[in-house]
Amino acid sequence: MSHPHIDDHTFPLDAFKDVIDANAKFASTFQHMDLTGSAAKGLAIITCMDSRINPLEIVGMKPGDVKILRNAGARVTDDVLRTLVLATWLLNVSRVLVIPHTYDVNTGKILPQDA
Repeated sequence: MSHPHIDDHTFPLDAFKDVIDANAKFASTFQHMDLTGSAAKGLAIITCMDSRINPLEIVGMKPGDVKILRNAGARVTDDVLRTLVLATWLLNVSRVLVIPHTYDVNTGKILPQDA
């Protein structure tokens, strides 16, 4: 398998064939070229990296409305704070919403609000 932008000698193409093929399909039908990098609704969401969480659906918004930051546990780290500073100065962010997990699958318990 060959790809025009990937060096076949250093990138494990076979291991990522499904991803590369899916990206080619996605790129061929991409419909958001008109969107800027700004958050149209002025919102940034910090949430967990858990792919079951769909932050746009949770808040009833669509691509281009929100800046989404993900990490393990939806933690507001120094890196997240730096990103939010840039987002407020450059990307129209004026509100920040943190959406953490409320249930820990490892323990089977509801997490306390300060977790």
